[in-house]
Amino acid sequence: MNDPVRLSIFLPSLYGGGAERVMVMLANAIAEKEIMVDLVVARAYGQYGKYVSDVSTNVRFIDLKARRLITAFPALIRYMRKEKPTTMLSAINMANLLAIVARKIANPQMRLVISERNTIAQAARAGSLRDRLLPLLMRLTYPKADAIIAISHGVAQDVLKYTGMKDEKTYVIHNPIDLEAVTSLALRDQDLPSDLPSPLIIAVGRLETQKDYPTLIEAFRQLTQKRVAHLTILGEGGLREEIQALIDKAEIADYVTMPGFVANPFAWMRKANLFVLSSAWEGFGNVLVEAMACGTSIVSTHCPGGPTEILEGGKWGRLVPVGDPEALAKAMDDALKDANPPDVELRARQFGLDEAVRKYLNVIVGN
Repeated sequence: MNDPVRLSIFLPSLYGGGAERVMVMLANAIAEKEIMVDLVVARAYGQYGKYVSDVSTNVRFIDLKARRLITAFPALIRYMRKEKPTTMLSAINMANLLAIVARKIANPQMRLVISERNTIAQAARAGSLRDRLLPLLMRLTYPKADAIIAISHGVAQDVLKYTGMKDEKTYVIHNPIDLEAVTSLALRDQDLPSDLPSPLIIAVGRLETQKDYPTLIEAFRQLTQKRVAHLTILGEGGLREEIQALIDKAEIADYVTMPGFVANPFAWMRKANLFVLSSAWEGFGNVLVEAMACGTSIVSTHCPGGPTEILEGGKWGRLVPVGDPEALAKAMDDALKDANPPDVELRARQFGLDEAVRKYLNVIVGN
């Protein structure tokens, strides 16, 4: 492109999840390169709008003030017509669908890059009727985008299989982390309770079906039959009551805490003896890289998506089958006993922000 790039990043909200954190990070980093960046959200706060304060003053933050994502459609069209961004980067599947249709109506000349952040097949099978219809809607719309960024090779394979997107328009860019920020925040002991137990196992993620906390709870129950341990789950979501009921039924409430969303999970990661990801599927698994940057040993499910790529097939942490509490309990026990764990910080440094920004900009400007 010869004209100056004016980038718009479109998200459903700033709910406290990994995708939102990454998009805010990218917006801030790209704006530092003297590119005009708008961060546009259907609604700023929603139920858990946690990252608004993290948006740089160099980024113009635009709240469409919609009650739901779908009702943001008219406001998104008005925004495109009035502001005329040269490129839009959208993230999360329903936002991608809206951006594709709105572009056709409001600003057909705008370059549109969509990003897919989860494996399509697993998300569709596990979700609502709307989620099960998503592969069809994606097949009808995704090929109309100028490019798509998948956050892992597993996600890219799903995109090619289920959407009909051309291979030459599909790019794989792993989610970055801001290593300097993570390591700095990890040292903030003042963000922690004063009485953290040991050994401490932590999990971080929304309290939703994808994270498969029932398997983690059962695995932890089995682990406590062998040794003393404590589990903290950081995150919020719709399954809190169900998960708490499982904890109570397993009679492990004295050893499990769920503080909810915390602004600085990295301090918890640094203090933990072990980080566990029990997901049924993941697009990438940002929290694995973040925990590794904090020097924490890893156990993860060998689920579709990014975790196996991050851990290079088990080189940097233990991998277990999805939905197998016995295998997960054994892996946690083995990891806690491991006197010579891998140097996970070394692997984390390969997911730095600068390289990801360079790759995103190459796609955004059409190089």
